[in-house]
Amino acid sequence: MSLYKKTWVIAGSLFIIYLVLFVIIASAWLLERYRLLEEDMMRENAGRALNAISQDMTNLSAIAGDWAIWDDTYNFIEDRNDDYIQSNLVDGTFSGLGLNAMIYVNSSGTIVYAKAFDLINNKAVAAPSSLVEHLTGESPLLVHPNSDSGHTGILLLPEGPMLVAFQPILTSEEAGPSRGTLLMGRYLDEVQIQQLSERTDLTVAMLPFDSVESSTVMAELVTAQPGENNTLVRTINKNLIAGYSILEDIYGQPALILKISMQRDVYNQGLRSILFFIGSHIAIGLLLIIATLIILNKSVIKKFSLLSEDLKMLINPGDLSKRVRVSGNDEVTRMASDINAMLEVLEDNNKSLAASEEWNRTLVEAFQDSLFIIDRQGCVEYVNDYGANLFRMNAEEMKGKSITELFPTELAKNLKANVQHVFDKEEPVWKTSSIPFPSQIIWMSTGLFPIRATDGSIQSVLGISRDITEQKRMSEALQVREKRFRNIFKYSPISLWEEDISRLVAKIDELQLSGVSNLRSYFENAPLLVYEYIDLAEVIDINQATLDLYQAKSKGELLKNINKIYCEETLSSLIDEMVAIAEGKTHFSGETVNLTLHGERTDILLSSEIIRDKQENQYRRLVSVRDITREKQNAKALAQKNKELDRSNDQLEELNNMVSLVNDMSNLFQLCETRQEIFSVISSHLSLIFKNTSGILYELDPSLNKFKTIANSGKMAQVNEQEFDSDSCWALRKGRIHNFNTEGDGIVCEHLNPYAPTSTLCIPLVSNGVTRGLFSLITSDAADELEEAFSSENRKKIALIIAETISLALTNMDMREKLYEQSVRDPLTNLYNRRYMEETLDREIRLAEHKHTSLGVIMIDIDHFKNFNDNFGHEAGDEVLKNIGWLMQSQARVGNIACRYGGEEFVIILPDSTLSDSWQRMDALRTQIDQLNLSSNGKELSGISISGGLVEFPTNGKTSSQLLQAADQALYRAKAAGRNRIETAGRLLPTE
Repeated sequence: MSLYKKTWVIAGSLFIIYLVLFVIIASAWLLERYRLLEEDMMRENAGRALNAISQDMTNLSAIAGDWAIWDDTYNFIEDRNDDYIQSNLVDGTFSGLGLNAMIYVNSSGTIVYAKAFDLINNKAVAAPSSLVEHLTGESPLLVHPNSDSGHTGILLLPEGPMLVAFQPILTSEEAGPSRGTLLMGRYLDEVQIQQLSERTDLTVAMLPFDSVESSTVMAELVTAQPGENNTLVRTINKNLIAGYSILEDIYGQPALILKISMQRDVYNQGLRSILFFIGSHIAIGLLLIIATLIILNKSVIKKFSLLSEDLKMLINPGDLSKRVRVSGNDEVTRMASDINAMLEVLEDNNKSLAASEEWNRTLVEAFQDSLFIIDRQGCVEYVNDYGANLFRMNAEEMKGKSITELFPTELAKNLKANVQHVFDKEEPVWKTSSIPFPSQIIWMSTGLFPIRATDGSIQSVLGISRDITEQKRMSEALQVREKRFRNIFKYSPISLWEEDISRLVAKIDELQLSGVSNLRSYFENAPLLVYEYIDLAEVIDINQATLDLYQAKSKGELLKNINKIYCEETLSSLIDEMVAIAEGKTHFSGETVNLTLHGERTDILLSSEIIRDKQENQYRRLVSVRDITREKQNAKALAQKNKELDRSNDQLEELNNMVSLVNDMSNLFQLCETRQEIFSVISSHLSLIFKNTSGILYELDPSLNKFKTIANSGKMAQVNEQEFDSDSCWALRKGRIHNFNTEGDGIVCEHLNPYAPTSTLCIPLVSNGVTRGLFSLITSDAADELEEAFSSENRKKIALIIAETISLALTNMDMREKLYEQSVRDPLTNLYNRRYMEETLDREIRLAEHKHTSLGVIMIDIDHFKNFNDNFGHEAGDEVLKNIGWLMQSQARVGNIACRYGGEEFVIILPDSTLSDSWQRMDALRTQIDQLNLSSNGKELSGISISGGLVEFPTNGKTSSQLLQAADQALYRAKAAGRNRIETAGRLLPTE
């Protein structure tokens, strides 16, 4: 069949299939859509009719509610007055409201009033008894729990279905209690149904349950699945469709079937549209097929025919230089162009193939291996020049001859068997063999490969032979060197290991590829992984020295317990090894620690070299381990000796420095004028003498019999002052030096417990056999230098010297202060003497002048003191002087200076005091003296009083002589004025 006819058949068949499928789809899908749309419209219309009936019920209920909730109705139920009936229950009410019945029932179920009305004949009729039957006292229709509990629905009566509404009778304010029920009813007759049809614009009918149509409809509605639409749609004929819904009565039971009828306009219109659409497709499709075939014949089929003719012309002579005709610019034209391009490629390939054959022939001839081809009969089909020269023959002479003719008997026999194996097993063969020549033996490696025909069968065997004589010699030499290495390895006195670490290297590479860049940190955080990785290294061999080093009886015992040689100190070395591998280093060395299988610690020097076999991608590591335990011990002992020597030198130098500082401190003590200066010198020098030690100096307070802190140094420089008795210090208890350290030497003193010391040294300060203080040295850490400060005898001696020096300095200061006190104090009154007063007054004047403040000076004289001496004796006079001096000291403020000027005269210096303030304080002193009651030798000393002259700097003088002279003049005026008073330099201040 021609391409043109095939095209017609295919196009016609496809068009027929398309029409059949279109008709099926249109009938099965489009018509079904129209049918479903028609049913949806029917259900919507049925819903409208149901809503209209529901609206009628709602309106009826509203009317009944308006009448029931009314004061007149409420009263009518009770009094049954005729006015209510005449005014409201007239015929016009029924016709106006469209009611067929109104019945009033009181709360006890008794009908108060009932009236029915025939709307068609417009006259009153008796209330149907069938309706009254529903109004018994037990009827649920008369039960109203609340004001909104009315009932509305359909009652199926023999007279016909009736729409009814029951409402509770209440007051106009909807207040109760309910006095009964008002019923209003309206027949659902033809008139009502006609009105319903007009309102909904539908054909509406009510079917009783006993009709034939209702029974079939009910059966289908009952079998409907729950949740489906409650309207049943049925096709009556091709022009009519109906919908059915059940209407329930007021009790919830099926009462009527609501039927809605509708013309099938939508479905019929859809059917006509589909038929028109199918006819249009048939006409248009036929026109398109005819036009397409005509165009296709001219533009495609004809070109294919021409192309076919050209190809026949090319194939017959087999001339690849000819070309097909090309015209136009379509797919057929491009196909013709592609055919021409293919012909050009074929032509070029033929030329290239010829050149390639020549090239291959040249290459094979130049190949530095023996190449030969042997057929099934064992004859040589081809051999290259190299192969012929190898056997001292000519290539052309060898062709066609049997291998048994060309080669030695043994070689020919083996070669023939191997060639036959390739033919039989159809698999290549590799063999190594030796060829004896007069001058030497040549070793050859030969490979035999099957050459297959186009049908897959083996037609000949290709042989490739290579001279491996030199490799053979090198291999034998390598074996000799390997044997020599094994002997060295085995008998070496140094521990040697040979390991295959290929898996370890691969695992480290894998770890780096996963993103771990810092291997050292990674392994330090996961030490258990280190041992897992090390286990990947496979031990190939170990020598006897290794077994001796690790105290193993055999290689198996050592490898079985290999993890026992590692300890915590080995971990860092193992990590260093793996980091070196990751960095690509082939050599590694370092010191570490291993354990023997008996648990003995061994210091080792480890050195390793990694050798990589690139062909097999294997890594081998040769490890040498040398025991350097004795070397380390000797080095450690030497370092210890050097350290001890350095320490001795440091101690000697430190001792010299200490002695120098102690001497310097002693010299400074000689220059100190106050105890505070001594304490400062002690604090500063203790920090220099005992650099890493804290010192505390305590002094005994004789009045309290307690020791108090007076100076400290080092870390104790900021501690609070302490106060404790002698029982709190072991040195004070024992009366000699007491040493304590945490190593178990001695007991820590109680007064030093708060500092949590690691070592202490307490030295009592004794002078003339009397303990006057305590010197303590403390350290709170375990540094070697601090331990030496307490354990070294030299340092103890220095501490004792310091304690004695401090004790002597304090004793000298006490003696100096005592002598000074004796030189400036009046022995009788214990007041300062005249010399001290004159020095102090000059100093206070300068200070007041500098500070721009005032200064008070008062000169006091005891009134009639001579009479005391004359009447009571000098002993009584001394008693008066001592008591007045005691009063001056006790009443003086801080900074005030009371002095005995001479005889019964006194001077008091009042710094930073105004004239008025000074007078008040001195007058208070005068009053206290005036009130003194003294006795001497049983005699009462009465009438004691003083007179005073008060002056102020700078008002009354700017020098001490001027102030004293002015004070003396004021004192003179006080005596002249009658004594027992205070007189100022300018005026007399009042007395009490």
